[in-house]
Amino acid sequence: MEVRPKEVTVGPIHDVEQTLEPGTVATKEKCVVFIAPKQVGGNRRRSIFYRTFYYDQTWGWYLYSQKDIRGGDAIQVVSQNEGVFELR
Repeated sequence: MEVRPKEVTVGPIHDVEQTLEPGTVATKEKCVVFIAPKQVGGNRRRSIFYRTFYYDQTWGWYLYSQKDIRGGDAIQVVSQNEGVFELR
């Protein structure tokens, strides 16, 4: 499904913290809330989504998702500086 920029409405953007392990807290994160189309039963319906963007000096702002692939797991990364790639 192709999402056109005019179909997306960005809502609040706020700073978030995430506890990675006891004693380690990541603070350079932004949570973005937005409304975008979603395919539901063959029809497009506007829905509310949220994504947490992370910052790294090399990658710039990025987000990731975990996915199952043949032979194991992978992490798909969409990075401001590096583009789209997978870590296996």
